[in-house]
Amino acid sequence: MQRKTVFIRGALCALPDGASECTIAVWDGKIASIGRFDPPDGAEIVEANGLVALPGAVDSHVHFHMPTADGGYNADDFSTGSTCAICGGTTTVVDFASPVEGASWAEGVRRRRAEADGQVFCDYGLHMEVTGAFEQDITRLSELADAGVRVLKIYTTYGADQYPRKKLPALFREAKRLNLRILAHCEDDEIIQETKRRMLAAGRTGAALHAESRPAAAEAAAVRELIGLAEESGAELIIAHVSTGEAGELVAKARKRGVAVYAETCPHYLLLTEELYADKEPQRIIMTPPLRTASDNALLWELLASGDIGMASTDHCPFLLEQKLAEPTCFGAVPGVGGCENLVSLLFSEGYQKGRLSLPQLAERLSGEAARLYGLSPCKGVLAEGADADIVLIDPNAPRVLTAAKEHSNAGYSIWEGFRVGCTVRRVYLRGELVSTGGEPVGSPNGKYLFAK
Repeated sequence: MQRKTVFIRGALCALPDGASECTIAVWDGKIASIGRFDPPDGAEIVEANGLVALPGAVDSHVHFHMPTADGGYNADDFSTGSTCAICGGTTTVVDFASPVEGASWAEGVRRRRAEADGQVFCDYGLHMEVTGAFEQDITRLSELADAGVRVLKIYTTYGADQYPRKKLPALFREAKRLNLRILAHCEDDEIIQETKRRMLAAGRTGAALHAESRPAAAEAAAVRELIGLAEESGAELIIAHVSTGEAGELVAKARKRGVAVYAETCPHYLLLTEELYADKEPQRIIMTPPLRTASDNALLWELLASGDIGMASTDHCPFLLEQKLAEPTCFGAVPGVGGCENLVSLLFSEGYQKGRLSLPQLAERLSGEAARLYGLSPCKGVLAEGADADIVLIDPNAPRVLTAAKEHSNAGYSIWEGFRVGCTVRRVYLRGELVSTGGEPVGSPNGKYLFAK
């Protein structure tokens, strides 16, 4: 543990009230002070002139060491996934715990922590999945508080993972009673299944048809329904990985009515389009929801700037390329892509450097709102006195081309291959300790579990 004071001097800092060239004093893992002052003579100084300092990103939607239907796992375990995180400027991730049949909700958290503890290079928290896989006693959800979990994840599709529609009102009421938030994967399953039946009957099953097989209308329908439940119950709702402008506008309109609804989106929904499914091996870029249109991209950027979409996450869930290519159809190809290592660079380059977001807005979308919503503030999500010294130093004058060859995912390929960004992450600190420099990890796994408050 760092006990001496270290001064990071001269960076342009993304502060809550603006951007300013500052010195950051770090002591015992915390930001001791931040502002315009000179370090004392003989102090340990990190010169950061020409660099930009952001709070470490909070990627609040990742899937590390995720079980698959065949008894295996996706490509990145907690070690490699968290290595991607710190090398890219993410110092906190939030993953998911699953319920255990016949056991307490806290047992699911305990088992997930046993898989992660000692393996993670960044700090981490957990959400709890509430599924339809077996009967789950929601009257015992209060057990999650002592386990440090404050968010329930539901799916409105995905077979047994889908939470039964008729039970949703009771779940929302219980979440409100217990002050738990609901994070929802929103695709209307009836629309998905009807589309599938129609396409199968027509023999239209190729992987290139992925976007058509999960239409934009399915997302909007599910978002509309769950916003209605949130409005009726008073429960707080978070819409996961918004892919369409229509869904984002539904969130914005509900927020204007005073509904407690929030949203996240992902870099691939901001920057890539469904036209890529016409390329060779479209399975590489299959995720759910699918990529959408350039018009959706543009509207999502507007909503991100306004704050109606308040978070950028990655839904990092990569698979080996042979796993992705094993099935040739849009109905059989495994969904999920990586991206945790590129979150900060993509949003800095395409958001801040291209004028779509101010520096404080960037920090808020990458860190601040997620830290508050998920019970991790005031320690995470901000450059401020008393916060954890999770600091990312970015060189805005070092453009580069993204390539899997220089990244750390076990997947071995990237949906961002060849994408040019206008910056480079130089140094990353976790609670005052240097954990990454020059895009490579430093030291051993020192991440800790964060109890949501």
